[in-house]
Amino acid sequence: MSMRALRQLTEYADQQHQDAMATLQDELGDAHVSQRDPDQVANRRNFVRNLGLGGAAVAFGTMLVPVAGLMPQAMAQATKDGADIPGADLQLVLFAQGLELAARGAYEAMIATGKMQGQPQESARLFARHHGDHATALAALTPKAQIVAAPNAKLLDLFSNRINKATTLTALMQIAFDLETGAAATYQLAMGALSNWQSATAVSTIEPIEAQHAVVWGQALELPIDQWMPAFQTEAKAFSPTTYAAG
Repeated sequence: MSMRALRQLTEYADQQHQDAMATLQDELGDAHVSQRDPDQVANRRNFVRNLGLGGAAVAFGTMLVPVAGLMPQAMAQATKDGADIPGADLQLVLFAQGLELAARGAYEAMIATGKMQGQPQESARLFARHHGDHATALAALTPKAQIVAAPNAKLLDLFSNRINKATTLTALMQIAFDLETGAAATYQLAMGALSNWQSATAVSTIEPIEAQHAVVWGQALELPIDQWMPAFQTEAKAFSPTTYAAG
């Protein structure tokens, strides 16, 4: 792949990220403060009801999926006064925060090797910032005392070991591809378990960006098209919250 093509793909992924983060901020607002404001609570409920009408869809990998079909319990949750994120959802959000920080750390480690130069390095820097932004967005849903401040050590070690052994740019880009593929699959896994509309909205907004990162690296590596553009996003390569539990 030419560096120009890689730059264009990276710019497209960045635009998706910026648009998604702006939309997510508008939809969620301050999740904690809004629950004390009746008007904002009503707006949140209307948002979820509109999803139930089938008017919204999100991209998972390369397939559009109606959001409402992925969050059957979200509407019931949103009708409760002061709908705090339930414990099971919170654990997934905390795991996702650690995953995002680990992804940022992995990219920083790749760049530090000195084997990434030019556009591959710029792509890595940009995607690292995306992961930092995702961690910040997820933190907005988390009680301050529980916000994850450090990367998931097990996940970071998993990729750091591979990064330390990588001897070429191609090897590092393969690691980046595997990282993003795993992240997208993890969010797909989380969608099947979430019951709260705020956490479901955050996860369904972030997942397509991780998938787009994987598309960029897959094309840069010139992998077979079915590896970076599957018919649908699966959970096959997800990072299990049980296997990679923090601590």
